[in-house]
Amino acid sequence: MRRGKIIAKVAQKNSAVERLVAIFPEASPVRVPVLVVASRKEGRDLTENTVIEFGTSRVVFFFSRLPLELEEKILLRNADGSLGIEAIIIALQYEEGHRAIAARFLAEDRNWIIKN
Repeated sequence: MRRGKIIAKVAQKNSAVERLVAIFPEASPVRVPVLVVASRKEGRDLTENTVIEFGTSRVVFFFSRLPLELEEKILLRNADGSLGIEAIIIALQYEEGHRAIAARFLAEDRNWIIKN
């Protein structure tokens, strides 16, 4: 029974983003600050500064407090302008007041840091 308790403790330490990343074994850890922009019908964009925690050549993983949903399109931009791309949310997981997000780029971005 002791082994089960140890495994449960390790599982609790894993963040929701890390659990999403487990589905994408090619994902690498990164720390890229970005602005997430989610357009709303009434013309008021929702924005949030966050950090891309993991990424592949086409998928990024980050935490967000925005009310984002599956298949929602978002814009990701970094401060120096080298990243500015639309993405679609392909997976999310709720965790203590925020969401872990997996988003796939809608187009190839030659400036994106990870190349597979």
